[in-house]
Amino acid sequence: MGVGAIGDMGAHLIDHTMWALNLGLPTTVETISTPFNGASYPHATLTFYDFPARDSMPPVKLTWYDGGLKPTSPKRLETKS
Repeated sequence: MGVGAIGDMGAHLIDHTMWALNLGLPTTVETISTPFNGASYPHATLTFYDFPARDSMPPVKLTWYDGGLKPTSPKRLETKS
């Protein structure tokens, strides 16, 4: 069974955020995915991490997008046609 991109490169890409913000362990982790076939990783996932406040730093919500799932663009960045 595989874990997809989060288990392959995700750990390395998220490391910078973890170190820079001194995040430590998350309080919750939730993943939503496309259907899982039991033999391989899903085609797309969204993984949500919640980290508690640290010293004077506020809590952090980190979201991992994978497999073509993308965040929605803020309205102010949308272009008019």
